[in-house]
Amino acid sequence: MKNYLALAALVLFVGAGCQTPPPAPPADQNTQPTTAPAASSAPAPAEAPTDANDPAVSGMADDKMMGAAYQVTDGTEIYYTVQKEWLSKPTEPVTGRGADVSGSISYDAESGALSVLDIILDTSSLDSGSKGRDGEVVGIIGDKIMIAAPASGLTIPAGAVDTSVTLDVTIEGTTQSVPFAVTGNAGDDALEVSGSASITFAQFGLKAPSILSVYGVNDTLEIGFSLNATK
Repeated sequence: MKNYLALAALVLFVGAGCQTPPPAPPADQNTQPTTAPAASSAPAPAEAPTDANDPAVSGMADDKMMGAAYQVTDGTEIYYTVQKEWLSKPTEPVTGRGADVSGSISYDAESGALSVLDIILDTSSLDSGSKGRDGEVVGIIGDKIMIAAPASGLTIPAGAVDTSVTLDVTIEGTTQSVPFAVTGNAGDDALEVSGSASITFAQFGLKAPSILSVYGVNDTLEIGFSLNATK
């Protein structure tokens, strides 16, 4: 009997020591990692300045400031006047006017800076009262006349204008600097100025027209403009 009890105890002892522990539950595949990603050490980009009072912004604006743009309006024209010298009668002044004028103008009334002035006449619009003569003139001077401010610009203070300025005149591909007497009014909303100057055919490489024993045209002529422009 003692032997039987001892054997039973041994069996129970061995069975308890050798019991296999239950398996661990399977890992949840949807479980997200709990470790936070490392923060970036790169600095945030600096914001561009937007305040007009900021020196960086005002400096950029000053670099681009060219004055206000003005548009050429009705009443603008470019003209010429020549002296037709007849052999048998008094000299006759002949004027041709053209109103087909386009151009670019930039003017700052506060400073008086006229930074851009380019006005171009389509000479086919010239009218001297004689179509035959107008065709002859176009044949001599070409299809356009351009009057422009020099690249450095001009200064014309706002208000009444009565001054002399040098403008670049281009005829038949030749450009010459010509002094103009200019009058009128320059304002913040409109420009109304006129200019006139004396030039010669020769300085543009042109020959004054003539008909032998009938008439000739003096080599010196007047060229001028009336400019109306608004913002």
